[in-house]
Amino acid sequence: MFLLMMGCVGGGEPTDSGAQCGSTEGFVYGHLFDESAAFSTGTIEAWQDGELVTFVETDSQGAYELNLEGGFEYVLTAWNDEGCYAPDTTLTLLECTEHEIDIRFEGCDVADKPNLYLYPESPTEMTVELGLARHQRVVDSVPDYGDGWSGVALPDGRWEQDGQVHDFLFYEVSVTRPQSESLQTERGWCAADLAEITELVRAHGFTERETQDFWDGWVEDLPPADGYVVYPQRRVRRMAELTLTPRLPVERLWLVVEPASTCSMPPTAIAPLRREGAHGVEWGVILRGF
Repeated sequence: MFLLMMGCVGGGEPTDSGAQCGSTEGFVYGHLFDESAAFSTGTIEAWQDGELVTFVETDSQGAYELNLEGGFEYVLTAWNDEGCYAPDTTLTLLECTEHEIDIRFEGCDVADKPNLYLYPESPTEMTVELGLARHQRVVDSVPDYGDGWSGVALPDGRWEQDGQVHDFLFYEVSVTRPQSESLQTERGWCAADLAEITELVRAHGFTERETQDFWDGWVEDLPPADGYVVYPQRRVRRMAELTLTPRLPVERLWLVVEPASTCSMPPTAIAPLRREGAHGVEWGVILRGF
């Protein structure tokens, strides 16, 4: 939801809003709201001709202010702290005008806990980058993702970076509404509990250690339900493309998990991951409907 109000402030003196007549500035302000119309905290970016001009974080009540050069067209993009985005709004900002723009976020999904295991034949210096759409964010990562990971992939699947050894590369990314709508929900399995979901992971060819990591990662975090329906996603590059240098083939499995009090879906045949030679594997989960 966008509410737009404009007005020119006279007198040539600074006002409480921060805009000045006689200057070249315009003033944009407002609040961020979530889907329930409650205040939401986050970040607002101002773009011009595809370039980021400036950004600002809201206060604890979701309020923000931007002073921008007047006479130009801007695209405002807003993100909340969970990595969800609001639809862009295009604004032609005149000199010495105030624009009140209140922004309401759409909901979004998050790809939780993708664990990436790399298995080179010998210790290999490597960089790993995530290719994300403009309306995506890395919500969490270990080690810190920054502009990409740069370290040493070890033959046992561990990762060494900045003097620390990690059992795997961990990250979470927001998934946009169009991406979420493209996920397949026609083939999958019914599962009574986490144990059955974990067995589905094992059946895809993940090792005992990787499967145990899945159990450990979700034993406290899987929301309770009478049952679950699980939809496998093997083509996930549209949500997070992986670029490894030097190149290493990676087999990926993300599971969309939804609550289901009743489930009658015929089980989908499982095609195990290809795990020959130097390779990588990844599992992740997208929770929906909880």
